[in-house]
Amino acid sequence: MENAIQVIVHAGNIEEDSVALQVQECSDGTADVQSEVVNFGGGDLFKVIVKNDSAGGQVGRDESTPFIQTNSAQGSTYHTLFDVALSERFGYVYSVEQAQKLRRKFELDSNISFVATNNIRVNFGQTELSETNHRIFWEDSMQETRNCSRIQFDGVPFIMLARRVLDCQHGRKWKKALKKRKGDSKSERKRRKKEPHTKETKKLGCLANITMREIICFTDFKIDNKAEHRRKRASRKLRAALEAGKATGERRIYVDLPELAAHNHPIDENFCLPHQPLDERVLEKLEELVGQGVVEVEEMKQTLQLFVKNDIQFPPTLSNRRFYPSRSTIRSHIRRCRFQRVRTKEEQEEIAKMKANQVRAEEIGKSFCEAYYKTFDADRGQLAALYHPTHSIMSFEGATFYGAADITNHLKALPFQTVAHAMTSIDCHCTVDNSILVAVLGQLMVDTDPKQTFHQTFMLKQDGTTFFITNDMFRIGLHNF
Repeated sequence: MENAIQVIVHAGNIEEDSVALQVQECSDGTADVQSEVVNFGGGDLFKVIVKNDSAGGQVGRDESTPFIQTNSAQGSTYHTLFDVALSERFGYVYSVEQAQKLRRKFELDSNISFVATNNIRVNFGQTELSETNHRIFWEDSMQETRNCSRIQFDGVPFIMLARRVLDCQHGRKWKKALKKRKGDSKSERKRRKKEPHTKETKKLGCLANITMREIICFTDFKIDNKAEHRRKRASRKLRAALEAGKATGERRIYVDLPELAAHNHPIDENFCLPHQPLDERVLEKLEELVGQGVVEVEEMKQTLQLFVKNDIQFPPTLSNRRFYPSRSTIRSHIRRCRFQRVRTKEEQEEIAKMKANQVRAEEIGKSFCEAYYKTFDADRGQLAALYHPTHSIMSFEGATFYGAADITNHLKALPFQTVAHAMTSIDCHCTVDNSILVAVLGQLMVDTDPKQTFHQTFMLKQDGTTFFITNDMFRIGLHNF
């Protein structure tokens, strides 16, 4: 239908099947335009088709157009979230955090989740630039865009590092397609038996997606025009600089948001779609509250509403089930968390502290072992400085010695002239009192005797800024069969 404008509106309390309207066309400010509101049946969602009378057409209903509510104010804030906006829904940012912020804003407005279904890169946003096989782009080719906005030529060459495509949660049935490619090994009988119990799916074959492309731009090699010989010359210089490791670039993440018309299902901030997963921030808060002992559904619901109102940057509407879950959804998550123990915030902080102490313990333990065996092999008498005069105890092949002097005298009296230690593995643990437990497995060779396996365990205790050995256990690896 040519020269027609289509708008979807809420009709409120309109009871008639159609209402005639008369509007003034804004393009030339002169022509009168007739319009008609047509009830689609089922709800207050109506589509207005406006057409200029001079075109000779008639107002009617387009069956192929999805029932979508448009809100011009809704998308007007997206360009402010881009670091550089190239259009209303396309631009780039400089960090993956800003890209996720933009995605969340779009999901909140459209009341739809977008998920990555394949080719998921954990390090997206921090992808390393490979040393070889660089393909230098000046703009996106038609084959590279894959139904997303093109990166136009601006004189700056770039290299594509990674791509992330987030499909609408009501998109294609990827698992079903995968099973079909692999072949179904189940018998016809088992398949028929399972068909009546097939779960309801939220997949509607929607093709809308959010595309993110991570690239590195090299502004130092910018050219003024699009001439082919200039691009080739600049590409050769850039490739040579990359091979020499002298090229520095600017990392960008291009984000392409879909139009609402790309969805094949209703999009309305007040329309409650099924299968709405909880926002990760709301889910994390719910698990935290369960860990603190909040298990009543009504109390949990009120607490989550306050959390969303005060802590979410773009407050959603009350009908958005991703942020305001129903009582049944809350009850299910509480039941899951109670059976699957969730750590409290204090427990999480303690574990994080222990992980940091563990890293420190491994560094100190390995450095201590290198120094200990180096001193042992050179001059055993110098080991007295590593033991406490009265608080150290050593077990050497079953014999026990107390204090630094007693331990050192025994080590010096061992019946060999030369010794060499080789460490196979060193395992270190931090303890609750900030001591360090060190277990060593290795081999030693004394004089001209054959190599022997040994096991030695140390307990290192902190004294100010230094550590000393409180416990020392040594055994040669001999076995009786």
